[in-house]
Amino acid sequence: TGFAPILEEDSPARPLIHHYVLSIEDPEQPEGTRTCNDWPGQPIWAWTTGEAPLLFPEGVGIELGGDKPTKLTLQVHYDNPEGVSGVVDTNGIEILVQKEPPKTLGAMLTAGSIFDISVASGEQKDFAAPRCTAEDTQKIGPITVFASLVHAHETGQTLWMDHYRDGKKIGELNRDDEY
Repeated sequence: TGFAPILEEDSPARPLIHHYVLSIEDPEQPEGTRTCNDWPGQPIWAWTTGEAPLLFPEGVGIELGGDKPTKLTLQVHYDNPEGVSGVVDTNGIEILVQKEPPKTLGAMLTAGSIFDISVASGEQKDFAAPRCTAEDTQKIGPITVFASLVHAHETGQTLWMDHYRDGKKIGELNRDDEY
């Protein structure tokens, strides 16, 4: 079970792809009722340039609908500062599925939000720390982290995610020093 980007080497759209966000949403949700910044349902996978495919550990998966219809929505965000026009994007994603229900359900947890970080143009801010606290995670039960992604558009230069247990830092889940 997992997700992988399908990127064609010679695709003119490939250098413009900034990231993907795949979500499960209510199939009854009417089309055209949200803005680009609204999450369409529950995000289940995110990928950005340079990241590897996401393969779940043995026995872990995400339920895609079960007995009811499922609607998957892929948001493709482009970075096109040059204003290139007329490009057709033929890239996509691969969804790796299994027939048997997973023993353990996986989920995507968003720790912090780029929308919570505000840096005025020309201003330098040395540190911003969105947090997902122990109190936050205890609301959803025990968590085993098997993948991590840090992402901040053009807001960040060095990004990392620290892992704490019982108030003590036990390591980093992810770091990008040259973001």
